[in-house]
Amino acid sequence: MKKIAVLCFVLGVGASCTYEPGFGDLSCSDEGATDARGRTCQGGFWIGGTDTPDMDLDQPVDMPEPDMPQVDMTDMADMTCEPEADSELCEGVEAQCGAITTTDRCGVQRTVDCGTCTAPEECGAVEANKCACIPETALQFCLRNSKTCGEFTGEDNCGETRTEECGTCTLPAVCGGGGTDNVCACPDQTDQEFCDFYGAECGQLQELDACQQTRLVDCGGCTNPETCGGGAPGQDNICGCTPETNQVFCDRNSKDCGTFNGTDNCGDPRTAECGTCTSPETCGGGASPVANVCACTPESNQTFCDRNGKDCGSFAGTDNCGAARTANCGTCTSPETCGGGASPVANVCACTPESNQTFCDRNGKDCGSFAGTDNCGAARTANCGTCTSPETCGGGASPVANVCACTPESNQTFCDRNGKDCGSFAGTDNCGAARTANCGTCTSPETCGGGASPVANVCACTPESNQDFCDRNGKDCGSFAGTDNCGAARTANCGSCTSPETCGGGASPEANVCACTPESNQDFCDRNGKDCGSFAGTDNCGAARTTNCGSCTSPETCGGGASPEANVCACTPESDQDFCDRNGKDCGSFAGTDNCGAARTASCGNCANANETCGGGDPGEANVCGCDPEAQTDFCERLGVCGAAVTDNDICGNEVTFDCSAVACLGQLSCDTNEECSCTDCSACDTGTRCIKGDSSYGTCNAGGNCN
Repeated sequence: MKKIAVLCFVLGVGASCTYEPGFGDLSCSDEGATDARGRTCQGGFWIGGTDTPDMDLDQPVDMPEPDMPQVDMTDMADMTCEPEADSELCEGVEAQCGAITTTDRCGVQRTVDCGTCTAPEECGAVEANKCACIPETALQFCLRNSKTCGEFTGEDNCGETRTEECGTCTLPAVCGGGGTDNVCACPDQTDQEFCDFYGAECGQLQELDACQQTRLVDCGGCTNPETCGGGAPGQDNICGCTPETNQVFCDRNSKDCGTFNGTDNCGDPRTAECGTCTSPETCGGGASPVANVCACTPESNQTFCDRNGKDCGSFAGTDNCGAARTANCGTCTSPETCGGGASPVANVCACTPESNQTFCDRNGKDCGSFAGTDNCGAARTANCGTCTSPETCGGGASPVANVCACTPESNQTFCDRNGKDCGSFAGTDNCGAARTANCGTCTSPETCGGGASPVANVCACTPESNQDFCDRNGKDCGSFAGTDNCGAARTANCGSCTSPETCGGGASPEANVCACTPESNQDFCDRNGKDCGSFAGTDNCGAARTTNCGSCTSPETCGGGASPEANVCACTPESDQDFCDRNGKDCGSFAGTDNCGAARTASCGNCANANETCGGGDPGEANVCGCDPEAQTDFCERLGVCGAAVTDNDICGNEVTFDCSAVACLGQLSCDTNEECSCTDCSACDTGTRCIKGDSSYGTCNAGGNCN
């Protein structure tokens, strides 16, 4: 009530101001704010609102002058206290979590929630209302990280780096044996390691592996000639070579007789007896002898034939080696024949007597009784037969004894009998013999075998064809009338002309004759696309011609151009160099019109003189190399002159005079008594720089930094 009384006094309401407990808390801190009751925060207190008694503030209030007690202003602080927020209250008592009950700065006892902890921390785990993490045990640390052995370092459940011993393994497992650190496992053992452990090189091996498990492993194969378990003696799962027997040794080397030296199947040298040969074979015999190989040496063909009593022809039999053979045993001397004779023997020479018919035929006899010597040299008389008419025995134009022949008719009789009067006629004469006779000649225009319906060897006139009629008269086109070869009047079409020829054309036209009318020289040139110079070619009539096709107008030339063509006017473009030279340009990219009137851009090169630039000089010209004169300072520094006027050539080659007295020497150089820049410390100057020696004479700096 004391606070309310003071408030009433401050607000000036005096004794009329009374406090009702239902008004609630009257203090506020948000100046100008309005609460749920409609009150406004003014001067640290809530004013107005629906709970405030109705007052007409415009009407004066009859209030007696109060008896104002003396107010202790120090108490005003209690009347305007603003309580701290929950978080500030928690911070004040250093509470991090959970519910706390305490008195705030306004003296009010409050219970507030100070929040929760972030895992893995827990509230009150170590101290009330404080967050803290309880570290896991070593076992929990190892199990959470799936570690079962050895010393392991990692982060525990509280995020702290920690090292713990996670135990030991029971054999055959070892720590990290499976490839994962700090984990018990039986170490991996490859098949090769398994085989190597037992010293096995090959074959199937069944034993306990490193993890004491029974394992069946194929340890591989051996390289020929070794076999698994082979050798003398052999050992299981070990590669070794088993030596072959002498017989196998000989057989493998294809040897079957005598003493043979070689290398056996295991690569070792060996000498073995490979046996003996059965006749007719001998050791190392044969047509192409091979050492230690049985073979039969075959007899010659002559011996083969003689042994079999054969002296001619192709004889097939078995030779001395039992092999089938066919050999030529020679030839017989006539009249003997191979296998001949009255009682023939194959492949034996003998003479076979001819028959009477053959005897007569061989002697050219075909009639009457004939005596002579037969084919075997024996005397014989035989009847050679009779003749058939018109032949008689011993007849003919030239009679021969015991020969049938017919006496032939004359050629004229032969021709007349066959109705032939010209040419060579072949037929059968009165004797039935083939004969060819000349039956005479015809009188022109008749020909032998001629006529519209020709008969061989009979004279008649054969009318010529229209083509021959035209050709004979020298005509090859159009309708032509004349007399044919047989004297008959005829009109024939002699054909048409092939372009460029026309019928009756040509330089000297002739009726019914094809000829080409030559084109003019101008047409000749135009047709061939030529317009200048002497041109040789073939004209429209196919004739060789040479003519002058004219001249060209400059800048064109005959046969000129970028792609020249003979006898054609064209302008030959100048080279880029000529283009630049003609325009007086010697550098940079220059655009202009070339000698053929075409627009061109060409690179005219670079300036050769290091002191020149393209377009340089005073004054400069585009695309022309020129030298920009150096300044006085550059001139003096380049010559290394100081303290005097100098006349010399500048970088452009022009003689100039500059006053170098005001020019300072560069770097470690100083102006000497000869008014030239010299180095006083060669260790700081370039090699070859003018320098002053200790005796005040001049020299040059060397690579060692000394003045010589």
